[in-house]
Amino acid sequence: MVVILTVVEGWIDFHFDLNGAYLDSNIDTDVYVDQAAGLDPVVGPNGERMCMKLDKAIYGTVQAARLFTKKFRAALVSIGFEVSLDDEAVYRLDHKLGRIVLATHVDDGIGGASTTARDLVNRTVTISAGGHIRDLVRMHLVDEVASTLNPPTPTARTIMDLQPAGEETAAEASMHIAWRANARALKGSLIYIQQIHPAIAHGVSRVCAHMATPTHESYAAAKRILAWLSHRADLGVTYGASHLTSAADLTPPKDALLPMGDVRDFSLFCTVDSDLPGKGLPARTANDTTFVDKQSHRAQLGYTISLAGGCMEAVSRRQHSTAVDTAAAEMFAASVAGAVLVSVTSVLAFVSFGVLGHQTVRIWCDNEAAVMAANDASSIKRLAYIARRVRFLQELVTRKIVVLLNIDGKQNPADALTKHIEPKATFRDYMARLYNATASLFRFSHTTSMAHPAESSD
Repeated sequence: MVVILTVVEGWIDFHFDLNGAYLDSNIDTDVYVDQAAGLDPVVGPNGERMCMKLDKAIYGTVQAARLFTKKFRAALVSIGFEVSLDDEAVYRLDHKLGRIVLATHVDDGIGGASTTARDLVNRTVTISAGGHIRDLVRMHLVDEVASTLNPPTPTARTIMDLQPAGEETAAEASMHIAWRANARALKGSLIYIQQIHPAIAHGVSRVCAHMATPTHESYAAAKRILAWLSHRADLGVTYGASHLTSAADLTPPKDALLPMGDVRDFSLFCTVDSDLPGKGLPARTANDTTFVDKQSHRAQLGYTISLAGGCMEAVSRRQHSTAVDTAAAEMFAASVAGAVLVSVTSVLAFVSFGVLGHQTVRIWCDNEAAVMAANDASSIKRLAYIARRVRFLQELVTRKIVVLLNIDGKQNPADALTKHIEPKATFRDYMARLYNATASLFRFSHTTSMAHPAESSD
């Protein structure tokens, strides 16, 4: 949201890295450790072995990150920054010289300012050479994800080189003693990447269901997703438009605009969907000891949250409980999205200085029963076993935080996050709307050796 508001407002964008963050974390409790091995031990006056008391947190530990974050927050507050109550990593400054918004993670941060911001922040902490956010984006998230593999690698293409070439047979893969570790590393990288790539969210969710016990099939599917990404290294979600000049231009229109309509909605809105499994739990005899994956009988939920014309959050995952009908599954998905929107709207109101975030957010759902239950407190007779979720969603509607609206299932972009989409042109249209791009960017290329997980070759 910080990036989106910076783009729309036309502010100065920047990113930074604070010098010596993990080396300058004063410890806030008494911690004693043994003397370092390999050095001559220091002994006491009576020959007793001495121990060391730490003045600084140990480099690279969670404690060091926590202590520095606490120190950095105090420094920002001391020069006038406010901290968001909903996300302690988000800050804003309303200064006579201009406004600044920041999003930080330990010693890294991005932000936007209506005036020169580095001088204000640099009063208290030392900032290393940063630059504009667009320079950071050019490095691509795929490059950042590569560092999660061992050894570190610079690009998605190199990630592919680390994987055993081709679709291995079971015998070949069994001989490769590290193939399971490679599979988990690849899937972990894809989980990181899919946070900004709605197109792979559903596929990543499916292959990561086998994270603990990777299979050859799930590993091959993960490599297919990576192959699709490697041919679209420059693809990303686009926010903003030429007619958007301030945050006020992102306020919801008076009349609701369909997510796939001819006129694009640039305000904050959400689409939700769910997909029940194709079959129920199998009948079993008392002597049947074969393994049954109970998780496979939970519905798949998916939702998208869009702002300024692009999708800023796309989620696809299994529901925590088993729904017995479609209405319950859709209501579960809508309640999950509603809970997320409570935090999203609060942070949006904070970074927009109150211009946005107070308007009712439209949630588009393609199930009439779920929409009716959300707007009518007397219509949950058959949904009693998820009554708490229904009541929660009804409260959000009553308080005008969200409103559920019905939409045709063929016009719901969240449909692509719950199931395989046919025809493929429909999938491309959904992605074009979520990415704020042209549909041709999502067409399968015959030069690619492996197809997109949601598509087969044309």
